[in-house]
Amino acid sequence: SVDGPVSVLNFTIGANTYTAGTTATIANVGTLVIGANGAYTFTPAANYNGSVPVVSYTVTDGSGSNVTSTLNISVTPVDDSFTDASERVSTREDAAGNGSVLTGTSSVDGP
Repeated sequence: SVDGPVSVLNFTIGANTYTAGTTATIANVGTLVIGANGAYTFTPAANYNGSVPVVSYTVTDGSGSNVTSTLNISVTPVDDSFTDASERVSTREDAAGNGSVLTGTSSVDGP
């Protein structure tokens, strides 16, 4: 028999199997989609780092021959740095001054 083009049929995470091209949501971990052409995108959940559950996927050559392989993804933690500008305040003698020392603070994770 003549082999056809190789493509991904489906992928499995835990007990759930997804058709190629379908987005899988892994609770508190992220989302994964694997296309029939083999291209995949994993998007981690906010601030997630660590191992992603093992993904097994089935590849076919179109002539009935299928092979199952695994994809292992690990998310490396990063230092979510922030910046803080120095604050300057002036007040009159015998008068209270107030403000916030966090006024000039900015973080990739929000305020």
